[in-house]
This record gives sequence, C-alpha cells and structure tokens, in this order.
Amino acid sequence: MGGRGHCLNRRGLAEIRDFFASRGSDPRPVVLSHEPGSFCTGLDLDEVQGLDRDSMGAFMEQFHHALRAVLTCPVPVVAALSGHALAGGALLALAADARVLATGRARVGVHGVQLGIAYPQVAIELLRYHFARPRLEAILFTGRLCNDRQALRWGWVDELVEVESVEEVARRWALRLASHGPQVFAENKLRSRAVCSERTEVYDREDAERWLDQWFSPSTRDRVRRARTGQIDFAGG
Repeated sequence: MGGRGHCLNRRGLAEIRDFFASRGSDPRPVVLSHEPGSFCTGLDLDEVQGLDRDSMGAFMEQFHHALRAVLTCPVPVVAALSGHALAGGALLALAADARVLATGRARVGVHGVQLGIAYPQVAIELLRYHFARPRLEAILFTGRLCNDRQALRWGWVDELVEVESVEEVARRWALRLASHGPQVFAENKLRSRAVCSERTEVYDREDAERWLDQWFSPSTRDRVRRARTGQIDFAGG
C-alpha cells in the first residue's frame, strides 16, 4: 500500500495476499493496521488512472484475491482503523472479523457510486454478508460515508476508542476471538462465511468486463480525474 491516505496499489495487494498465503498453520491472530490518520482510502487513483484495460482488469483480479485472503483466513483478523476506511479500504476492513475505529473525524463507507460505477462482485458479496436490506441498498445506492458514531450504529465497526488505543483494543479483540482455540474458531468462521466464500471463490470475468466498461466510460474517467485533483472530497462528505 502507499500513496495518499494509505491507498491500495498493486504492490500492497500482492503483500496482503502473500502474507496470508504464507501463514500456513500459524495459529496466531492478525491485526490489520496503519499509522494514525488513515487506515485505507481505497484504490490508488494515481496508479490506476494510468492503467489500460487489461492492466486494470489484472488489478481488480488482484484486489479480489487480496480481499478473499482476509475473508477466508482461518484465524481471527481484526482491523484497527486509526482513520478513514473508504471504498476498497472499507471492504478490506469488512473482510476482517472485527473492526475497531478511532473516534474523531474518520469516515467509513463505500462511495464508488459517486464515481459513476457500480460495485464489483467481491464488494457486493462482502456487503451482503454484513448488511441486511434496506441498509445494504442505502449503502449501494447512495455511497453515503458514515462518521464514527454512524459507523458504529450502522454496523461498519464494532467498537469506538481513542486513536492511541486502537491497536491495543484490536489486539484484545483478536485474542478474545481466539480464546476458545484455533480449531473452534476456524470451523465456526468457515461455516458462517460459507455462502460469501463460495460466491467469491471464482473471479467472475464477465462481471469484471461489465465493471471495466463503466470504469473506462468518459464520465467515470472525468470523475476519477477530479477526485485525484481534490475537486471531489469524498472523506469530507
């Protein structure tokens, strides 16, 4: 990851996937975190703006597999959100088993609709796993970003704490989730996420092509350009 707001680039996505793939039978829980200020503000628009269609398709496939690596990890994964968790960053947090958010000015949510695009397959399934209708549709149709209290009320996060305590509290969550033994947790997680896991197991290339059509449309390209130059401030919305 890198760039403004700790965003998702190709290198960061590969690191996420490789980290979880390399764990093997390691029973220790995982805390996903970043330095205070922002957890992750989504895709690195500076990087993806220059990608052609084939490269962008490969990027989104990489994104899909990184989220699934977190979603299907057999040990507890807790996201320590020290700041904004937006778009792909919010989805990365949803793929974890619990989320601790810093109180203050942080915003949480997915706002792809504000760029003129629908959501890819893996995003829809993660949102469907966490949210019931009509909240799911409110998220999908409006792209609304929540402040800290709203994020807790809507179910984006599980606890609010002061920013200096985010990682410590996230570690407590991880240890508590693991307290009944790795096998018990792994079996419960496997069963509870079976439908979401099954629906995202295969990268849907037809769905990806439809998403790419939207991404490369003139209107979306213009909105991405304006977002990159600060003319659209999603986090402040």
